[in-house]
Amino acid sequence: MGFRGALGYEWNYFRFALESGYSRITGTNPLVTEIDLIPLVFKFGYALPVYHIFGVQADLGLGTVFSRTIRYETAVDMVVGNLIEDNERSFLAGARLYATLSPTVSPLSFFKIYAGGGADVIFEKDGPIPLPLLEAGISIKPFKAVSGIIKQPKEKNSAITNAVYFEINSVSINEEYLHVLDEAGQQLADNPSRRLTLRAYYTQSGAEKQVRHSTGEPALSAARAKWCAEYLFENYDVDASRIKIEYRNAGGASENFRAVELIVR
Repeated sequence: MGFRGALGYEWNYFRFALESGYSRITGTNPLVTEIDLIPLVFKFGYALPVYHIFGVQADLGLGTVFSRTIRYETAVDMVVGNLIEDNERSFLAGARLYATLSPTVSPLSFFKIYAGGGADVIFEKDGPIPLPLLEAGISIKPFKAVSGIIKQPKEKNSAITNAVYFEINSVSINEEYLHVLDEAGQQLADNPSRRLTLRAYYTQSGAEKQVRHSTGEPALSAARAKWCAEYLFENYDVDASRIKIEYRNAGGASENFRAVELIVR
């Protein structure tokens, strides 16, 4: 039995973390009383939504492990009570595969529950030692939780409320607005008769220099609306035939030019 804790960062579906913890191993070998392990591992992972709030996640880790072994050298040492303590540092590699559950409705969207398994491999002088394991835990996004409690984004006070916002001159979405897409996707998945209008805003003030397609729509706003449509298809199986995209000038002084409004009918 043991525990692990990690501090990291998630970007879209990718995650990076520095993990440590403590594990104690006991067995049937009478010469070895216990082995204590303290890993220090850098982990890289990818989370893939599968259906609604359910998904899978794969992690790979590389690092080192500090071990303390309490043992007897021989049977004679066991009879006389002559214990030996060995302290070692070894290279560690590991892999995990989890099933995940990620609530999408605010204020619960800041945590994720996961369970699965995998193995760590400790590379010692005498050869690799595989350690299969089962693991379950909770991943919490504290900054997302705090921002949702003590401070609402200033776009929330604007005329557009049911919308997602993107970075300036970018198709990178501000992740704190993903729950808006998830809530709309859930409504569309629960009721196939419903349709969605994605209203992509733009500006002519120069805050974003948008090239226009030959058909007339602003290219960046079109790309943002397309990103939203693809997200809903991949995560909630909302077909493109149920989505209408339109464009609206947000005005030169408004920050709504970074928004895509979601209208479910």
